[in-house]
Amino acid sequence: MPVKMDLLTDSCPQMGSWMQESVTSRNDTKAHCLDVILMSLLARATMCKGGNDFYATLPFHNELPFDYWIRLNKAIDTAEGALKRQGKILDNPAREVTVMFIRHCPDPWLALVFKCKPLEEWTTGEVQSFSMYSDPSAQLTVCSAEQQHSWSAVNLDGPHEEGTSGGPEKMSPEFPTLIVDGQGDDLKLGSNVIKHLIHVKKASGDYSEKMLTTDQKHTDEENLLQLLSCVEKWKGGAMPEKMGPVKVKHAVMLEPMHEHLVWGVEILDPGEVVYTETRTNGVVGRGVILECGPTLPDVYIWGFTRPRTDTIRAIVYNFGKGPKLQKLAQELGELSVITNSASLSIEKLPLVAEGVYTCQALYDTAEGAKLYYYYVYLSVLVPVSKPYILMSDSSPVEGSTLWMRCGLENGTGPIKYIWEQESRSGMLTMLAEGNSSLVNVTDISRNHTGWYRCLASNQVNQQRSDRIWLDIIYGPDLPQIDVTPYSVTERGYSALERETVSLLCQASSNPPSQYVWFYNNSQVYSGPQYTITRILRMHTGHYACLALNTYLNTRSKKTITLTVYYPPDGNPSCTILPANNHTDLALWCHWAGGYPPASLHWNPFVFGEEVESGSNITQIQPGPETANNSVFVCQGSHVALNITRQCSTRTWLPVGEPQCSAYATRNNEYLMLSCSWEGGFPRALLWWASSSGASQGTSEENANILVLRSSYTYSGKAFVCHAKHPLAGESKQCVLRLEAPVLVAHRSLVTVYEGSDVQLTCVMSANYPVTEITWYNNLKQHVDNTPKKYVLQRAASWSNLTVRETDCARDSGQYWCSATNAVGGAEIPITLLVKRYPMPPNVTINKIVYSSHVRTDVDMEWSIRTELDLTSFFIERQLLPEPVGKRASNVSLWYKVIVDLESDVRSCKISGLDPTRNYAFRITAVNHRTIGHPSEVKSPADPPFNAYPAVIGSAIGGMILATVATVLFFLYVVRNRRSNPRLHDLIFGLQHSQSRENINFPEDEVVGGLEDEAGGRAPSRSPSPGPSMTLPRPTAAPKGSPIGEDNEPVNVTITVMATS
Repeated sequence: MPVKMDLLTDSCPQMGSWMQESVTSRNDTKAHCLDVILMSLLARATMCKGGNDFYATLPFHNELPFDYWIRLNKAIDTAEGALKRQGKILDNPAREVTVMFIRHCPDPWLALVFKCKPLEEWTTGEVQSFSMYSDPSAQLTVCSAEQQHSWSAVNLDGPHEEGTSGGPEKMSPEFPTLIVDGQGDDLKLGSNVIKHLIHVKKASGDYSEKMLTTDQKHTDEENLLQLLSCVEKWKGGAMPEKMGPVKVKHAVMLEPMHEHLVWGVEILDPGEVVYTETRTNGVVGRGVILECGPTLPDVYIWGFTRPRTDTIRAIVYNFGKGPKLQKLAQELGELSVITNSASLSIEKLPLVAEGVYTCQALYDTAEGAKLYYYYVYLSVLVPVSKPYILMSDSSPVEGSTLWMRCGLENGTGPIKYIWEQESRSGMLTMLAEGNSSLVNVTDISRNHTGWYRCLASNQVNQQRSDRIWLDIIYGPDLPQIDVTPYSVTERGYSALERETVSLLCQASSNPPSQYVWFYNNSQVYSGPQYTITRILRMHTGHYACLALNTYLNTRSKKTITLTVYYPPDGNPSCTILPANNHTDLALWCHWAGGYPPASLHWNPFVFGEEVESGSNITQIQPGPETANNSVFVCQGSHVALNITRQCSTRTWLPVGEPQCSAYATRNNEYLMLSCSWEGGFPRALLWWASSSGASQGTSEENANILVLRSSYTYSGKAFVCHAKHPLAGESKQCVLRLEAPVLVAHRSLVTVYEGSDVQLTCVMSANYPVTEITWYNNLKQHVDNTPKKYVLQRAASWSNLTVRETDCARDSGQYWCSATNAVGGAEIPITLLVKRYPMPPNVTINKIVYSSHVRTDVDMEWSIRTELDLTSFFIERQLLPEPVGKRASNVSLWYKVIVDLESDVRSCKISGLDPTRNYAFRITAVNHRTIGHPSEVKSPADPPFNAYPAVIGSAIGGMILATVATVLFFLYVVRNRRSNPRLHDLIFGLQHSQSRENINFPEDEVVGGLEDEAGGRAPSRSPSPGPSMTLPRPTAAPKGSPIGEDNEPVNVTITVMATS
């Protein structure tokens, strides 16, 4: 059974009492009761005529939400077409459909969903998606998680119970109940009860107001309504005992997403009259719907009561034959009755339509007639028109007073005014808010400059005025100078040399200021921005900006100091110096120039004493605490440089130990003691001292030379050089001991064969300062490095003299080795004995013959008696002259044709001979530089001739005959030498004892080269061995004697040749 709840909102008790008495005093038939009610209503009602439009499209009974959504969209299309025909346009049709669907949702559960958030927050897509769902439980999921939690205290699901519309609830032993007036049993609170409560409460006039209120302090009734509509959980204290006529004994939270079973008992008097009051607002020119019950009554009458009157006039009624409009309806706008309902739709609502609308609805039920009174209080609101702004002054001066008024022609009060200010940057702020249209601004400032508009609003709408500009006159303020690039120092601004510097002057002023720039009190530019390209150090000075407001004739000025920074040239220079008597290090870094001075510091950080002055920085670093090869970096930075410049220096200990040496000047006049400790940084400190410790000379860095006059008294004495470096903990030293030279020869007598190279060695066993060894030859001559004869090799303590190609006569003798330094001298002799090699063996020519009849080549063979003392051979030839008369003329010299023949060679071929000349040949053996005796002289014979035997016989006979004749001739001459002396002398020479030469002793000279056969070059003369039969060797003619005298001795060689 449905549950009924009376809210006791009867606003017309007289009408209700009359209706109740009419119904309860008679037990007539239903038709008779209807006649009595209609007779009473017709007296106070009039007929009116209306029409249907979009706002009359209400849901049908049990209509699905999606179907209703489709009908609303079709209705809005129809309404939009009608408006177009009238020249009007609907602003947002989709929004109108959304609002209409939410307000008249046919599904109660979906209507609860729409209460979860304000109406204006629902979008068309969300509403359409919800309209497509038919499961109410799914629609409840839009509630927040916090709201859903409040429903989950008790699970009411359970097995189905017979005789009910759902299963019995699963509850705690003490479950909540809701007691209704006249109800005999407890009513279990469930979803059906909630539906009914919401439905009945909607009919009250304060339901919407309570649901839409934003006040955080709710009454118990409001808390319950919000809880039941899934707005939020219960926030009050204990649950109220009553809400109107309803008594609540217990409370329960229903679990969402489930169906719940409720049952109860309703006691309703069939003759009871129900009164309902609602309030609604309408807008002039728009439409409004006035509801008369949820369903279509059998009979209804609409009446209208103007404000401040008690007269009710009928405007429309329906006695079952359709609605009838009265004349009064035409004054109230375009009035019509919505199909299948008793609700009124009023379009183009006029202002006179404001008042109370009463709907008297009669329902014919099985229990009897039921009469409902619906009182609708309609307020017709007038939208505000577009406002406009009035100002006392649109360009006031800063500090004055200003008023602004927001004018409005139409609008139903109360009207709320909001003043908005929009700055130059577009930022919108609210200046004032209230019910007054007038705003007074005292002590106006420049911050009030901007666009102004006023917003007027009432219950219907809100309108904004057009913007109006408020221009405040002020300034100029003290100028603000911005330097780009920006760099501030204690003295003002700074800039880097050669960069572009921009000075921008800005002084707040309206109208804008005019600017003039001054440099050191001289005007240089007019304008807000003064730019200096490639600024130089000469531009350092004072810059002033003067701002002028020509409208107010005011001015202001500001001066700044600009300093131009420029960096030092190049990079820092750094070094390490000794400090504190060479016990510590002084790190010195210098970077001169630039402004301001460069900033210098050492890295790694040095913990010693620091002295900084100007562009220099000196850091004292303890020497013994510093590691060898430590690197120190001096980093220099300057504001005018983007990067850090640096220099580095390294300190290191000299390698090894100090080195001492002594040497003398030329001619040993002075003795110089040198001490050095090369390398290291900084340099080491050196000083000399005698063996007794007395200082000698001064202290020097890196190297120290002590100069002493030469004296033999220094021999055997020691001098000490002391060296000190900051990285070394203790000083170091080296000792020099002066010594006169002492010479030693490996051999005092050296023997060598003639022609060999010999080396003489001289060694100095003691010598300091070092001096060179001087050599003297056997003639007491100073020996130089002469490569052809002498080669000298020297070292610190020895010297070698090499004598090349020694000669027995010239090189034998005593050589001297001498050495002298600044403290003494010495010399020793070395004897050189040069020996000759043994005489080589004699050579015998075994065969010498022409190779052919061409007579250009000769084949020679020879032999020796022994193979000892032999190194090589050489062959000579002599060109034989042609005989002239009885004596030979132009005797030719001997020429070497082949030299350096190997000692084991015994034959040779001689080529390149002139076939028209005659030659003689000889061969000599050589043992190193000793030349043996030449062989006998022989001329080559012709080769054998192979002719016919007769020719050969004739030749042999001729030869024999010639031989015999020759022998006879010689015998004749010998026997008749006294009778023919000249013939004898011509053939045998002047002295018979010298007719033959001894070939065992080489006495002749030879010629080293070959002469051109034609006589192009004159050969040099040398001793030449004579032929086997020669005259005695002539002696050299006295100088100046004639060459062609008769008594000149002649060396004649007779050669016997056999001819064919």
